[in-house]
Amino acid sequence: NKVMLRYLEAILQELKLEEHAKALGVPGLNRNDVYKFFIPLPQLSVQEKIVKTIEALEKKAQTYVIKDFDNQKRRILLDGIK
Repeated sequence: NKVMLRYLEAILQELKLEEHAKALGVPGLNRNDVYKFFIPLPQLSVQEKIVKTIEALEKKAQTYVIKDFDNQKRRILLDGIK
């Protein structure tokens, strides 16, 4: 099976490998540690759909963060000049 790098990145982030490494008290994971994790590898078309959905969600989250920042900034300014 082929794998999209963006899909693989999302899966690895979801597995939180860094947290597992810290819990074990080692600065990184060795190859044998990684082999213990199940990494689902659907067909390429499914990976593409997953990646598109994640990217759309990330874009919405970014927009929300920017809007929330603007709202909070506005509140701080208004509270400060009252």
